[in-house]
Amino acid sequence: TLTLSRGVAGPADYKEAFSGGPLAPPTGMQTDQRTAFFYGENVWPRSPAGFRAAWTAYYRAMEELSAQIMSVFAVALNLPPAWFAPYFDHHVSALRGLNYPAVVSGVDVHLPRAGAHTDYGSLTILRSDPAVAGLEIEIAPDEWLPAPIVTDGFIVNIGDCLMRWTNDIYVSTPHRVLTPRHRRRSVAFFLDPNPDSVISALPGTGAPKYPAVTGADYLRSRLDATYQPAETSP
Repeated sequence: TLTLSRGVAGPADYKEAFSGGPLAPPTGMQTDQRTAFFYGENVWPRSPAGFRAAWTAYYRAMEELSAQIMSVFAVALNLPPAWFAPYFDHHVSALRGLNYPAVVSGVDVHLPRAGAHTDYGSLTILRSDPAVAGLEIEIAPDEWLPAPIVTDGFIVNIGDCLMRWTNDIYVSTPHRVLTPRHRRRSVAFFLDPNPDSVISALPGTGAPKYPAVTGADYLRSRLDATYQPAETSP
């Protein structure tokens, strides 16, 4: 229930997802109960053939693209291009395939596919179905605008972690997915820093607005707030 991450109660999101984390623990790391949450072995479906190879290749491509984007952010913040690199050398980013079902009954009309929320990590790289709308962004309180349909590219969202890191210089993007007339599908890469990275206000951004926190503690706090028992029907 994504709205819970903003402290707003509501019905659970009506969607399906296949989610995978890091492809392997960092070299030499011995996973324990704490690190297994982030580096546990992914569970792969038996079909279709080639799924694991395609998923792995896409995850690797998103790692490279996100590193390039973070280097651009660093330069824009008057930092060296590689400033963020040490914070992501054993990151715990997730790749998620999402299926938002079309309406099949009167009840479905009242169930959000993804309630209003901001993403938790540093940034999100979204590849969405170019034929189906439904994604909206909040440009002012309670003022929503349909996101552009991107036919050959990505939509990139700033997440809460980067907002915290930059002391609100960059602001995370509230968004939601409405009930689509047709099934909507997308693939999202959520870039999260190393679990032991300390997230605190960047140099030159002024007095910290947020206390320092590790990547692990911050991500767990956001996930724990989202996956709580919630109302499942309108």
